[in-house]
Amino acid sequence: IELNKKNLDLAKKMALRAKEVSNNNARVYSVLGGISLYEGNLAIAEENFVKAAKIDPALVDVHFNLANIYEIQKKFDEALKEYQRVSELEPGNMESRYKSGIIYVKMGKYNEAKKKLNECLKTATVNPVIYDTLGIIYIREGNQEKALKYFKEAVRINPRFLPAYEHIGDLY
Repeated sequence: IELNKKNLDLAKKMALRAKEVSNNNARVYSVLGGISLYEGNLAIAEENFVKAAKIDPALVDVHFNLANIYEIQKKFDEALKEYQRVSELEPGNMESRYKSGIIYVKMGKYNEAKKKLNECLKTATVNPVIYDTLGIIYIREGNQEKALKYFKEAVRINPRFLPAYEHIGDLY
Protein backbone atom coordinates (compact mmCIF):
# COMPACT_ATOMS: atom_id res chain seq x y z
CA ILE A 1 0.00 0.00 0.00
CA GLU A 2 2.72 2.47 0.95
CA LEU A 3 4.66 1.65 -2.23
CA ASN A 4 1.75 2.86 -4.32
CA LYS A 5 1.87 6.17 -2.46
CA LYS A 6 5.56 6.42 -3.36
CA ASN A 7 6.52 6.73 0.27
CA LEU A 8 9.51 4.47 -0.27
CA ASP A 9 11.18 4.91 3.10
CA LEU A 10 8.07 3.87 5.00
CA ALA A 11 7.31 1.08 2.53
CA LYS A 12 10.85 -0.25 2.87
CA LYS A 13 10.69 -0.14 6.70
CA MET A 14 7.36 -1.95 6.69
CA ALA A 15 8.57 -4.60 4.21
CA LEU A 16 11.80 -5.21 6.11
CA ARG A 17 9.83 -5.58 9.33
CA ALA A 18 7.46 -8.02 7.63
CA LYS A 19 10.50 -9.92 6.35
CA GLU A 20 11.75 -10.25 9.95
CA VAL A 21 8.42 -11.73 10.96
CA SER A 22 8.15 -14.06 7.96
CA ASN A 23 11.22 -14.67 5.82
CA ASN A 24 9.18 -16.88 3.48
CA ASN A 25 6.59 -14.40 2.22
CA ALA A 26 6.66 -13.90 -1.55
CA ARG A 27 4.69 -10.65 -1.37
CA VAL A 28 7.29 -9.11 0.95
CA TYR A 29 10.05 -9.91 -1.53
CA SER A 30 7.87 -8.59 -4.34
CA VAL A 31 7.40 -5.27 -2.52
CA LEU A 32 11.14 -5.06 -1.79
CA GLY A 33 11.80 -5.79 -5.47
CA GLY A 34 9.39 -3.05 -6.49
CA ILE A 35 11.07 -0.55 -4.17
CA SER A 36 14.50 -1.44 -5.52
CA LEU A 37 13.22 -1.20 -9.09
CA TYR A 38 11.74 2.22 -8.39
CA GLU A 39 15.07 3.29 -6.87
CA GLY A 40 16.87 2.06 -9.99
CA ASN A 41 18.74 -0.77 -8.25
CA LEU A 42 18.12 -3.51 -10.81
CA ALA A 43 20.43 -6.08 -9.20
CA ILE A 44 18.65 -5.94 -5.82
CA ALA A 45 15.25 -5.76 -7.51
CA GLU A 46 16.07 -8.87 -9.56
CA GLU A 47 17.31 -10.70 -6.46
CA ASN A 48 14.08 -9.95 -4.57
CA PHE A 49 11.80 -10.86 -7.47
CA VAL A 50 13.69 -14.14 -8.00
CA LYS A 51 13.21 -14.97 -4.30
CA ALA A 52 9.51 -14.13 -4.57
CA ALA A 53 9.15 -16.34 -7.66
CA LYS A 54 10.84 -19.26 -5.89
CA ILE A 55 8.47 -18.94 -2.94
CA ASP A 56 5.34 -18.50 -5.06
CA PRO A 57 5.86 -19.24 -8.76
CA ALA A 58 2.26 -18.23 -9.57
CA LEU A 59 2.68 -14.50 -8.91
CA VAL A 60 2.14 -12.92 -12.32
CA ASP A 61 3.43 -9.46 -11.35
CA VAL A 62 6.72 -10.94 -10.12
CA HIS A 63 7.38 -12.61 -13.47
CA PHE A 64 6.33 -9.47 -15.34
CA ASN A 65 8.73 -7.36 -13.28
CA LEU A 66 11.55 -9.85 -13.84
CA ALA A 67 10.87 -9.72 -17.58
CA ASN A 68 11.05 -5.92 -17.51
CA ILE A 69 14.34 -6.02 -15.62
CA TYR A 70 15.82 -8.52 -18.05
CA GLU A 71 14.65 -6.41 -20.98
CA ILE A 72 16.34 -3.32 -19.50
CA GLN A 73 19.51 -5.38 -18.99
CA LYS A 74 19.22 -6.62 -22.61
CA LYS A 75 18.95 -10.22 -21.38
CA PHE A 76 16.33 -10.84 -24.03
CA ASP A 77 16.16 -14.64 -23.79
CA GLU A 78 15.51 -14.44 -20.04
CA ALA A 79 12.92 -11.70 -20.58
CA LEU A 80 11.10 -13.84 -23.15
CA LYS A 81 11.01 -16.77 -20.72
CA GLU A 82 9.45 -14.57 -18.05
CA TYR A 83 6.87 -13.08 -20.46
CA GLN A 84 6.04 -16.64 -21.55
CA ARG A 85 5.53 -17.55 -17.90
CA VAL A 86 3.18 -14.56 -17.53
CA SER A 87 1.22 -15.77 -20.57
CA GLU A 88 0.97 -19.27 -19.11
CA LEU A 89 -0.24 -17.96 -15.75
CA GLU A 90 -2.59 -15.41 -17.29
CA PRO A 91 -3.51 -16.51 -20.84
CA GLY A 92 -5.46 -13.33 -21.56
CA ASN A 93 -2.50 -11.07 -20.77
CA MET A 94 -2.01 -9.16 -24.01
CA GLU A 95 0.77 -6.96 -22.65
CA SER A 96 3.13 -9.91 -22.16
CA ARG A 97 2.57 -10.92 -25.78
CA TYR A 98 3.10 -7.36 -26.99
CA LYS A 99 6.29 -6.97 -24.94
CA SER A 100 7.53 -10.31 -26.31
CA GLY A 101 6.92 -8.99 -29.80
CA ILE A 102 8.93 -5.86 -29.01
CA ILE A 103 11.82 -7.97 -27.72
CA TYR A 104 11.77 -10.05 -30.90
CA VAL A 105 11.97 -6.79 -32.88
CA LYS A 106 14.99 -5.72 -30.81
CA MET A 107 16.57 -9.11 -31.53
CA GLY A 108 15.88 -8.76 -35.26
CA LYS A 109 13.59 -11.82 -35.20
CA TYR A 110 10.81 -10.28 -37.24
CA ASN A 111 8.80 -13.43 -37.97
CA GLU A 112 8.52 -14.20 -34.27
CA ALA A 113 7.67 -10.55 -33.57
CA LYS A 114 4.89 -10.57 -36.17
CA LYS A 115 3.50 -13.79 -34.72
CA LYS A 116 3.30 -12.31 -31.21
CA LEU A 117 1.88 -9.00 -32.39
CA ASN A 118 -0.72 -10.70 -34.56
CA GLU A 119 -1.76 -12.72 -31.50
CA CYS A 120 -2.37 -9.37 -29.82
CA LEU A 121 -4.55 -8.21 -32.70
CA LYS A 122 -6.91 -11.11 -32.09
CA THR A 123 -7.94 -9.49 -28.80
CA ALA A 124 -6.82 -5.87 -29.12
CA THR A 125 -7.88 -4.81 -32.60
CA VAL A 126 -8.23 -1.16 -31.57
CA ASN A 127 -4.67 -0.64 -30.35
CA PRO A 128 -2.79 1.62 -32.79
CA VAL A 129 0.58 0.84 -31.18
CA ILE A 130 0.40 -2.76 -32.36
CA TYR A 131 -0.34 -1.73 -35.94
CA ASP A 132 2.42 0.88 -35.81
CA THR A 133 4.92 -1.67 -34.53
CA LEU A 134 3.96 -4.11 -37.30
CA GLY A 135 4.47 -1.29 -39.78
CA ILE A 136 7.96 -0.71 -38.41
CA ILE A 137 8.76 -4.39 -38.88
CA TYR A 138 7.63 -4.28 -42.50
CA ILE A 139 9.82 -1.21 -43.12
CA ARG A 140 12.80 -3.09 -41.71
CA GLU A 141 11.96 -6.00 -43.98
CA GLY A 142 11.79 -3.65 -46.96
CA ASN A 143 8.03 -3.96 -47.52
CA GLN A 144 6.96 -0.30 -47.61
CA GLU A 145 3.55 -1.05 -49.13
CA LYS A 146 2.57 -3.34 -46.28
CA ALA A 147 4.10 -0.97 -43.72
CA LEU A 148 1.97 1.88 -45.06
CA LYS A 149 -1.14 -0.28 -44.70
CA TYR A 150 -0.40 -0.83 -41.00
CA PHE A 151 0.47 2.81 -40.33
CA LYS A 152 -2.78 3.91 -42.00
CA GLU A 153 -4.71 1.45 -39.85
CA ALA A 154 -3.09 2.89 -36.73
CA VAL A 155 -4.22 6.36 -37.80
CA ARG A 156 -7.71 5.12 -38.64
CA ILE A 157 -8.03 3.67 -35.14
CA ASN A 158 -6.66 6.78 -33.46
CA PRO A 159 -6.34 9.91 -35.60
CA ARG A 160 -4.26 11.50 -32.80
CA PHE A 161 -1.61 8.77 -32.82
CA LEU A 162 1.36 10.86 -33.97
CA PRO A 163 4.05 8.16 -34.38
CA ALA A 164 2.09 6.58 -37.25
CA TYR A 165 1.91 9.94 -39.06
CA GLU A 166 5.67 10.32 -38.63
CA HIS A 167 6.25 6.86 -40.05
CA ILE A 168 3.94 7.58 -42.98
CA GLY A 169 5.90 10.78 -43.62
CA ASP A 170 9.16 8.83 -43.55
CA LEU A 171 7.88 6.64 -46.36
CA TYR A 172 7.40 9.61 -48.72
